[in-house]
Amino acid sequence: MNKHAYMIMAHHRPDLLQLLINSIDDERNDIIVHIDKKSNMKPEQFETQYAKIFFINQMSVNWAGYTQIQCEYELMKHAAAIGHHAYYHFLTGANYPLWNQNYIYDFFEKNKGYEFIGFDNAIDYSIRVKYYIPFSEHGKLRGVSGHLIEGVREFAKLVQKVLHVNRIKNQNLIIKKGCAYFSITEGMLLEILKQEKKVKDMYMHTICCDEVFVQTIAYNSEFRNKIYNFENEYDGCLRELAWPSNVSGIHPGWNFSQKDLEYLLNSKRLFAMKFEASDSIDVIQAIKQKRNIQ
Repeated sequence: MNKHAYMIMAHHRPDLLQLLINSIDDERNDIIVHIDKKSNMKPEQFETQYAKIFFINQMSVNWAGYTQIQCEYELMKHAAAIGHHAYYHFLTGANYPLWNQNYIYDFFEKNKGYEFIGFDNAIDYSIRVKYYIPFSEHGKLRGVSGHLIEGVREFAKLVQKVLHVNRIKNQNLIIKKGCAYFSITEGMLLEILKQEKKVKDMYMHTICCDEVFVQTIAYNSEFRNKIYNFENEYDGCLRELAWPSNVSGIHPGWNFSQKDLEYLLNSKRLFAMKFEASDSIDVIQAIKQKRNIQ
């Protein structure tokens, strides 16, 4: 069962997606990809030499909406249906590994059984689940319409607060939040799949709960004791993100650029995102050469 499954959610930048696919194109891997229905990309654009690649049915995924969770479930169900895997990695099409597949397989063999899920323990995030949020599938809020929708959402939350609405008052759960990207065992994945209906009931008409549902399931289950690192969110999920908490300086769109190359090469984490800056391809090529990645 020492195969790994890579589950990728992509919506643009076919050049980055193919570079990512190339980097994990290993006979030990199965690659499962979802391309957003709104995207111009087509499955036939992408190929592998060694790994098996699968493209699941396309759906329209909206930033921060429940459709993000729904798409993750479709990826996980397809990955589980293919066969057994030691680990399941969830990535976006703008990710790139910081190490080659031999290193990654060796790391997970040495840390077998741990769940690599990031937890942000800064505040209580139950507010994300308590209330029904209108226009939750609108996507990113921009312009005048964005301000209007944000106002409607705040008013809806205020009304629900006055009426003592609490969607989770009968749930004996501690709500947790963290990085949406993870590497988990088959046991953890099956536990998430088992709770699909409960997840839909809890998170439909919420926003940004793709950062909540996996953490909440893991924390409130036996898998809590197998969390690799509960104290550091990004060590916990093995991801580098261009947030101010990780790297200094301004990063438009939270993308890594050439100035971050030394930082990334010194990282012990396994994956990084995003690489959509004007010089990000150069960064990927440098990592690829340094780490002997395909």
